[in-house]
Amino acid sequence: MKDRAAPDGAAAGNHPSKSRWERFDAFGLRPQLGILVCATALPLLALALLMVNQLVDLERQSTRTSLMNSARTLAALTDNEIDTYSAIATALAQSLALRNGDLATFWAQSKKALELVPGAWLELRDASDRPLLNTLQPSPAATPPRNGGVDLQAISTGKPQVSDI
Repeated sequence: MKDRAAPDGAAAGNHPSKSRWERFDAFGLRPQLGILVCATALPLLALALLMVNQLVDLERQSTRTSLMNSARTLAALTDNEIDTYSAIATALAQSLALRNGDLATFWAQSKKALELVPGAWLELRDASDRPLLNTLQPSPAATPPRNGGVDLQAISTGKPQVSDI
């Protein structure tokens, strides 16, 4: 008998006469459906993850914008409060009663001016940081002298100062 040479790949168990689809069909229906599901679901899953990531980024940006707006509003309200106190202090600094040393009249004027700002009070101190009057009490409070930089700066500049309370 004459030996016939095997076609290319036949020795390795490949069947060159079978098409790709015939070899794929050898896997059976379940593996084919699994491959089809994976081929369809994986891109959809990747797209869903991308969309969720974009939604999270948008929400984070929205929250950041909202917080920045709240911070700006709070800063503006704080500046407005400081301006109100400064205006009252500047107006009271022009008082003739204060200039003449009439602390009882100045105390009454201060109480009247501070009615515009509920909860506000005024303490007047001299250059040696000794309390002269406090609108929370009818006479100078027995508070110890303080060595505050803001107090000394207000005295040296003659202008209202805002502390870091």
